[in-house]
Amino acid sequence: MRHRVKKTQKVGSDRKHSTSIIRNLAVSVIINEKVQTTRPRAKAVQPFVERLISYAKKHDAANAIRLIEKDLQHDSASKKILEELLKRYEDKTSGFTRLLRVGNRKGDNAPLVQLELV
Repeated sequence: MRHRVKKTQKVGSDRKHSTSIIRNLAVSVIINEKVQTTRPRAKAVQPFVERLISYAKKHDAANAIRLIEKDLQHDSASKKILEELLKRYEDKTSGFTRLLRVGNRKGDNAPLVQLELV
Protein backbone atom coordinates (compact mmCIF):
# COMPACT_ATOMS: atom_id res chain seq x y z
CA MET A 1 0.00 0.00 0.00
CA ARG A 2 1.11 3.54 -0.72
CA HIS A 3 -0.35 5.37 2.25
CA ARG A 4 1.08 8.89 2.64
CA VAL A 5 3.79 8.32 0.01
CA LYS A 6 4.21 11.24 -2.37
CA LYS A 7 4.53 10.55 -6.06
CA THR A 8 7.74 12.22 -7.24
CA GLN A 9 9.27 12.58 -10.66
CA LYS A 10 12.03 10.11 -11.47
CA VAL A 11 14.70 12.32 -13.00
CA GLY A 12 17.90 10.29 -12.90
CA SER A 13 18.97 6.71 -12.39
CA ASP A 14 19.33 6.90 -8.60
CA ARG A 15 18.78 9.43 -5.82
CA LYS A 16 22.21 11.07 -5.93
CA HIS A 17 21.99 11.54 -9.67
CA SER A 18 18.48 12.99 -9.37
CA THR A 19 19.54 15.53 -6.74
CA SER A 20 22.56 16.61 -8.78
CA ILE A 21 20.39 17.07 -11.90
CA ILE A 22 17.84 19.10 -9.94
CA ARG A 23 20.55 21.26 -8.32
CA ASN A 24 22.32 21.94 -11.60
CA LEU A 25 19.11 22.83 -13.40
CA ALA A 26 18.06 25.09 -10.53
CA VAL A 27 21.39 26.93 -10.64
CA SER A 28 21.02 27.35 -14.40
CA VAL A 29 17.50 28.72 -14.03
CA ILE A 30 18.54 31.19 -11.35
CA ILE A 31 21.68 32.45 -13.09
CA ASN A 32 20.45 32.48 -16.72
CA GLU A 33 16.76 33.07 -15.81
CA LYS A 34 15.62 30.43 -18.31
CA VAL A 35 16.58 26.93 -19.39
CA GLN A 36 15.31 24.43 -21.96
CA THR A 37 14.85 20.87 -20.73
CA THR A 38 12.45 17.96 -20.88
CA ARG A 39 9.04 18.26 -19.27
CA PRO A 40 9.59 15.76 -16.38
CA ARG A 41 12.85 17.44 -15.37
CA ALA A 42 11.28 20.89 -15.47
CA LYS A 43 8.34 19.72 -13.38
CA ALA A 44 10.80 18.34 -10.81
CA VAL A 45 12.90 21.54 -10.69
CA GLN A 46 10.06 24.07 -10.62
CA PRO A 47 8.96 23.57 -6.96
CA PHE A 48 12.63 23.46 -5.89
CA VAL A 49 13.33 26.90 -7.38
CA GLU A 50 10.09 28.32 -5.97
CA ARG A 51 11.00 27.05 -2.51
CA LEU A 52 14.45 28.69 -2.67
CA ILE A 53 12.96 32.07 -3.52
CA SER A 54 10.39 31.67 -0.75
CA TYR A 55 13.21 30.93 1.74
CA ALA A 56 14.82 34.24 0.83
CA LYS A 57 11.55 36.12 1.24
CA LYS A 58 10.59 34.62 4.61
CA HIS A 59 13.92 34.63 6.46
CA ASP A 60 16.48 37.30 7.23
CA ALA A 61 19.59 37.46 5.07
CA ALA A 62 21.92 35.32 7.20
CA ASN A 63 19.47 32.46 7.60
CA ALA A 64 18.35 32.70 3.98
CA ILE A 65 21.94 32.36 2.75
CA ARG A 66 22.43 29.35 5.01
CA LEU A 67 19.25 27.64 3.79
CA ILE A 68 19.79 28.39 0.10
CA GLU A 69 23.44 27.34 0.03
CA LYS A 70 22.57 24.13 1.85
CA ASP A 71 20.32 23.18 -1.05
CA LEU A 72 22.16 24.79 -4.00
CA GLN A 73 25.86 24.72 -3.03
CA HIS A 74 26.56 27.61 -5.42
CA ASP A 75 27.62 31.06 -4.19
CA SER A 76 26.71 33.29 -7.11
CA ALA A 77 23.22 31.75 -7.42
CA SER A 78 22.43 32.48 -3.78
CA LYS A 79 23.75 36.03 -4.18
CA LYS A 80 21.53 36.58 -7.19
CA ILE A 81 18.47 35.35 -5.29
CA LEU A 82 19.14 37.71 -2.40
CA GLU A 83 20.20 40.77 -4.38
CA GLU A 84 18.12 40.75 -7.58
CA LEU A 85 15.22 38.32 -7.30
CA LEU A 86 14.02 39.52 -3.89
CA LYS A 87 13.46 43.03 -5.26
CA ARG A 88 11.66 41.67 -8.31
CA TYR A 89 9.29 39.42 -6.33
CA GLU A 90 8.69 41.52 -3.22
CA ASP A 91 4.94 41.81 -3.90
CA LYS A 92 4.40 38.22 -5.12
CA THR A 93 3.86 35.29 -2.77
CA SER A 94 4.21 32.45 -5.28
CA GLY A 95 4.33 31.74 -9.00
CA PHE A 96 7.91 32.81 -9.58
CA THR A 97 8.48 30.40 -12.50
CA ARG A 98 6.61 29.43 -15.64
CA LEU A 99 6.75 26.50 -18.07
CA LEU A 100 6.38 27.17 -21.80
CA ARG A 101 6.16 24.36 -24.34
CA VAL A 102 8.85 24.62 -26.98
CA GLY A 103 8.25 21.52 -29.08
CA ASN A 104 9.91 18.14 -29.36
CA ARG A 105 13.60 17.29 -29.38
CA LYS A 106 14.90 16.16 -32.75
CA GLY A 107 16.75 13.02 -31.71
CA ASP A 108 14.28 11.17 -29.52
CA ASN A 109 11.13 13.30 -29.91
CA ALA A 110 11.07 14.10 -26.18
CA PRO A 111 8.76 16.99 -25.26
CA LEU A 112 10.82 20.10 -24.48
CA VAL A 113 9.74 23.00 -22.28
CA GLN A 114 11.36 26.27 -21.30
CA LEU A 115 11.48 26.87 -17.54
CA GLU A 116 11.88 30.59 -16.87
CA LEU A 117 11.58 33.09 -14.08
CA VAL A 118 8.56 35.35 -14.43
